Amino acid sequence: MARSQQAYAPAVSSRAIAWFSRSDMRRSRVQALALVERLPTDPRDPPAVPSPDNMYVSETKHFMSSGFKSYWQAHGGPALFGYPLTEEFTEVNPTTGQERIVQYFERVKMEYDPNAPEDSRIALARLGADLTADRDFPAVPPTENSGDRRYFPETGHTIAYGFKEFWEKHGGLAIFGFPISEEFTENGRTVQYFERARFEFNPDATSEDDKVMLGLLGREALQRLGWLPRPPIDTTGLLE
Repeated sequence: MARSQQAYAPAVSSRAIAWFSRSDMRRSRVQALALVERLPTDPRDPPAVPSPDNMYVSETKHFMSSGFKSYWQAHGGPALFGYPLTEEFTEVNPTTGQERIVQYFERVKMEYDPNAPEDSRIALARLGADLTADRDFPAVPPTENSGDRRYFPETGHTIAYGFKEFWEKHGGLAIFGFPISEEFTENGRTVQYFERARFEFNPDATSEDDKVMLGLLGREALQRLGWLPRPPIDTTGLLE
């Protein structure tokens, strides 16, 4: 609105602000401004003054603070969890109706449970289980544990070789939860689902440390919510 105009009789709703504007004594018109709710995935501007309590991640234009930042830094940071894709926000569990403070990262979702013991109030959410709730992973017969393989009667699944080594090295049950599938091929890659993550094997990795990594479950969950665009469909070969 130009400074020469006068605004009066404003009306405010949850979706818009409207008002009359008058540039002279004979003319007035209605003007409106839509109020668009900001999504947690919307990028943020960098801070004018950096703060030690809030870490701005320029790669994805989001902040991390307090416990989530400490947990991310203590457990491998971007190499394990990826960068943040949202700000902290309150999410309601559709099943229980319980509210939790959460933050999505490329490969995981972190959540804060104020009712948990102090040393475990921040943990990874059950993205692996949530995103495969409509899939069936048949249990396997019990097997004897060895240095290369471990069987979990809690879920009827095993972990073996490189995935077992990665699971043990990066926190095991406390971080990833139990395996909820066996190894299998998905989208051309060997994967295995856990309660809180998906392990992926990349045989072409140039470093041994990069041959096993977490899948992009955080990104996939946000795509399902419609907060991030889905990847383009590969139509290669469809017209042949």
